[in-house]
Amino acid sequence: MAAARTGDPEPHVIVHELEPHDAVEALRDGSCDLAITFTYNLIAGDPPPGVSRQVLSVEPILIALPADHRAATGEVDLRVLREEQWIAGSRGTTDHEMRHRTSRYPA
Repeated sequence: MAAARTGDPEPHVIVHELEPHDAVEALRDGSCDLAITFTYNLIAGDPPPGVSRQVLSVEPILIALPADHRAATGEVDLRVLREEQWIAGSRGTTDHEMRHRTSRYPA
């Protein structure tokens, strides 16, 4: 934003909420100029041609469990929870895909 202000003291900012894949497509088709997205290490991938990616932050994934759950003892191996019932993002979202992939790995 600071660099944008040098060319235009009042840049016009519009915020759209999109899934990461859709945000990258919006960059590619020119309907947006910048996308702040996220990725999971289980869903790694290189950006498509014509898109440059810079890591802004690396953060842990947090999971909420009942205090008396057998896995609620610190760092959680998601493979241990693959048979549990989950609340996750809608089908077709990155959150849902991450949850789906955790069930593919043996405990």
